[in-house]
Amino acid sequence: MKFVPFVEEMLDEAALLLSLRHQQDRVHSPSLPVDYENAAFALEAVKALFEKRGVEGLAVVLENELLGFILYRYKVDPQRGRQVWIDYEGFAIRKIRNPELYRMMYAKVADKWIKQGYFQHYIIAPFGNQAVEAWLRLGFSYEQVHAINDLTQITLTPPDAKGITVRKATEADLNNLRSIATLIFKHQALAPTFAPFFPEDEEKLRDGYAGLISEPDVDVWLAFEENKLVGFQALWPVNMDHSKHTQMSIPQHSMELGIGGTIEGYRGKGIGRLLTYTALNEVRAKGYQLVVSDWRMTNLLSSTFWPKQGFKETAYRLSRKVDSQVTWAR
Repeated sequence: MKFVPFVEEMLDEAALLLSLRHQQDRVHSPSLPVDYENAAFALEAVKALFEKRGVEGLAVVLENELLGFILYRYKVDPQRGRQVWIDYEGFAIRKIRNPELYRMMYAKVADKWIKQGYFQHYIIAPFGNQAVEAWLRLGFSYEQVHAINDLTQITLTPPDAKGITVRKATEADLNNLRSIATLIFKHQALAPTFAPFFPEDEEKLRDGYAGLISEPDVDVWLAFEENKLVGFQALWPVNMDHSKHTQMSIPQHSMELGIGGTIEGYRGKGIGRLLTYTALNEVRAKGYQLVVSDWRMTNLLSSTFWPKQGFKETAYRLSRKVDSQVTWAR
């Protein structure tokens, strides 16, 4: 068994391994796109990733047969530092192989990342896949949950939210949207999530929220108690054009519930449930059956609320942050 750089000639075999992995992933998450069980579609996904700038890979071969691979990309964030990402479509092993092979591949490439100053490592791993346990045993931890809500499998029941009205946002709500733009991020800076919210991002964030109103495909829902804004949600279509945007983890013809929250002091009154009920009914009326979303695992409010609305976990973002002192303390 040899560990060698991943090269273009391996793409066809990698696509076959990836398509077989996707078949197993869909046993646990049947809402995932079925197309990628076909090696031709999986080839499109892995080839698109391989051709991205800054992507490298490692392969494991035995007697010229590909046993497994990982593709990874480098990312430099001005605030969050130097990172390495392994995307959802960026890894697979032969079914008969032990997931320990993932740990062995990581051990081969991680030292190189550290020597280059990349101390933050991320992977998007499918729910139910043995790979999750392998990466956890490498010191990775859960960070983000990715989920899908199949509207054909749930019953939408209006909650009892007395005194609350919900309507779509209009141009007159620009200030309302700007006022709530930091709600999620400031909440996630608190215990137990402790996700930094940089003050220099605030104005850009407020502008982004206000700009949602002018987007024709975005539905922004606002909840009021009398005239006070107390909650919000925004949804938009997911782009799944095979010629432009390849994603194995996101269903075709689906909507994304991208942001949502309730003002502190008004939680527990059914406001979030009323917003979700209203928004998902509208999604159904538009002919969509699937809604995707994601949240921080350590955000206790989100982790409790969204599964109760029918969202089922399909993948996790796992992260590992290596102590940079290891570059000299060794």
